[in-house]
Amino acid sequence: MLLGLLSFAVCKPIDHIIRGATIIDGTGGPRMIGDVGILNGSIICVKDCNNYSSTSEIQGSGYYLTPGFIDVHAHLDVAPFLDNRMLPQVHQGITTVAVGMCGLSPAPFNMKNDTLIYRFFKLKIIDEFKQRPFVNFSVYLEEMGKKSFPVNIVPLVGHGAIRSMVLGNDPVDASEKDIGKMKEIAEEAMKAGAFGMTTGLIYPPGLFANTNELIEISKTISKFGGIYMSHVRSESDDIVKSVEEVIKIGKEAGIPAQVHHFKVCGAKNKGKGIEAVNLIEKARKDGYDVTADQYNFQMSATTFSSLLPPWSIAGSAQDIVNRLANSTTRNQIKSDIINGIPDFDNMWQNVGTPSGIVFLSAPGHDEYSGKSVAELAGAQDPLEWSLDFLMNNMEDDALCLFYEIQEEDMRTIMLKDFVMVGSDCQFVDLASSNKVHPRSVASHSRFLRQYVKEEHFISMEAAIRKMTGFPAERYGISSKGVIKIGYDADINLFSLDKINDTTKDTGNPVLSSGMEYVFVNGKMIIQNGAVTSNKPGNVLRRYNYPISTPAPKTPDNNNTSKGKNYTTTITIVFLSITSITLAIIVLMKDKKSEKTAITEAILV
Repeated sequence: MLLGLLSFAVCKPIDHIIRGATIIDGTGGPRMIGDVGILNGSIICVKDCNNYSSTSEIQGSGYYLTPGFIDVHAHLDVAPFLDNRMLPQVHQGITTVAVGMCGLSPAPFNMKNDTLIYRFFKLKIIDEFKQRPFVNFSVYLEEMGKKSFPVNIVPLVGHGAIRSMVLGNDPVDASEKDIGKMKEIAEEAMKAGAFGMTTGLIYPPGLFANTNELIEISKTISKFGGIYMSHVRSESDDIVKSVEEVIKIGKEAGIPAQVHHFKVCGAKNKGKGIEAVNLIEKARKDGYDVTADQYNFQMSATTFSSLLPPWSIAGSAQDIVNRLANSTTRNQIKSDIINGIPDFDNMWQNVGTPSGIVFLSAPGHDEYSGKSVAELAGAQDPLEWSLDFLMNNMEDDALCLFYEIQEEDMRTIMLKDFVMVGSDCQFVDLASSNKVHPRSVASHSRFLRQYVKEEHFISMEAAIRKMTGFPAERYGISSKGVIKIGYDADINLFSLDKINDTTKDTGNPVLSSGMEYVFVNGKMIIQNGAVTSNKPGNVLRRYNYPISTPAPKTPDNNNTSKGKNYTTTITIVFLSITSITLAIIVLMKDKKSEKTAITEAILV
């Protein structure tokens, strides 16, 4: 009788139970068959949930259950302001995105930033920005926090934005005083909740910063448990030298460091990936915390102005136009592109042919979308045509796709356990007729479909770790990324056979498919394969998490903005008290069975 009563007592009703799924927990460990229960946004039971009941029971047999995917590298900084549905991410099971990549963040901002950053983020069309410019990182996060969106957002501050506040877009070395100002701006961002700082060392103004500047600012970031992440100076001829710089910054600033979208560009550089990999592996063996992220495509995508040599893109957009209009400087620009110069990641040479540069979007020229430079130039010299286009359209830079990435090196990098998956996605206007790079709508689903399901190039357990537990650990988000009691209920349920992506290399965006259920903070954003109206995402802040790289061994130390784990702890205590109380009632009624009852109560 006592056992029956106690069993009834602990059959606590909870929000959701997924029964009998194949659980891949995000750690890289072996799969298991079992249940997962959700209560108040947290995972309350794993493997065996027989002591719980729910009116929302989902049969997981035949499905994989994983943590929600974490996109470690996304350019979705203003997506909540432009289209808060974030459908490309929801359809892939991406439940958390990290933003502020490649040195580019929409805050802090002043009109000295009126160059790449202003254009890149389309700030002129964002009402919240027009009403209250993002003059510092706190304002940006406050305004974003007023919006509702389906996924969690991990914000990082861009070094380009920081430097612009002090030196604009000028090609100068920062003085000690300048660096001091930049450190103060970086500190404000970290106190506001940033998870670290990123650099874009092929983009202005980041490309004008020397290594010492980056080390000094990174020391400030490190004090707050942040990370340093870099779009390195060269992903082609000088990839090895560029990776050495990332390692140096990590060592001297005492900060975890990461190489953005780790790749090798240009046919002549094929095979250099292993050299760069060896550098990172040696640094890790020597005790330095260096990692990388990667997207699994053979083409990159960035601004068309990235074709220009570094010296020519200093100053304002009008300064660049003036150089292109002046015959002397234009001829020098053309010569530098054709012949190459030191410290120039020469994308024209990396691609090797104008047919390998394809327009995705060009404001005012929608008819260019999907067409290559070779097609658009016609009988005109392709490089002259390109310089003409930039001279006439610099105020609204085009986004282009570049076929430059070496597949052999991509696969070498992919298999390394220090590499995680990051999409490098841009915001996609689904109402537009513009073409997109498929990474913006299908990065994670393509990774699963091609390299796990079809090619068996990487194991399911290793692939899931690269998209869940490892990114969470990297950012110090100690309540996400793993299927574990007390962790946030960011969960995917899917059949690998149904995971699919159909967006072509230069096609219109097609949303990925295959996710059966997706939970964010315990709320369904996909239910029975259909997107719901729920918007349970949060803006995460670094100061809410312990300053330590590994995930905690127990869920008690987890700390989230809504205090979900405190609720879980109280629930467990409540269940224990209920069981003891019922046991005492029964004992009072049946003293003859006292010893047996006590033993049974303890065992239960």
